[in-house]
Amino acid sequence: LTLARAEPGMTLDQLGTPMRVDLVSLAFDTGAEWVPRALARGLDLGFEPWPHDATLPGSLQAPVLANAVLLREAINNLLDNAIKYVPAGGRVTLRAGMEADAASKWWGVVSVEDNGPGIPPERRGEVFQRFFRGDADHRPGQPQGSGLGLAIVHDIVRLHGGTVAIDDATARDGSRVMRFVLRLPLADDAV
Repeated sequence: LTLARAEPGMTLDQLGTPMRVDLVSLAFDTGAEWVPRALARGLDLGFEPWPHDATLPGSLQAPVLANAVLLREAINNLLDNAIKYVPAGGRVTLRAGMEADAASKWWGVVSVEDNGPGIPPERRGEVFQRFFRGDADHRPGQPQGSGLGLAIVHDIVRLHGGTVAIDDATARDGSRVMRFVLRLPLADDAV
């Protein structure tokens, strides 16, 4: 149903009047709901500002015009994937904040980073397609998915005029991690 609401060609206004939403609060409130599941799986679920050295005044707020229900769904899907696929003892880090791009345009940012098995670079273009299953080579004990979660994330972010990317990164401890990064345009009067 979420995917149907975010069909290609739709606009955010067709789903109701967008509201001013603090992306940071929405992300961290959504993430807090996942703490019990992460703990039950033996995972360390952490919360940090984006970027790591957030020193800008108000950098712990990122006001966007959005459908909060859909944005919450996108964040839930990213956290669900991370918690589902990261092995026990692993780390999942949710970050939120804002940043400026090279053209000085400001964006609200949410990232979900984990030290799980990751997605091979050659398959990353496929993960946002409907029904693509990165776990199609199912092995006993490996979680299964429907192949819709990341397609829903992509469509929701696109509907909000944003982007979603998959990056390789280095965690603070020097380990390699994979990160999903959502960038949404800030409300016009935000900066």
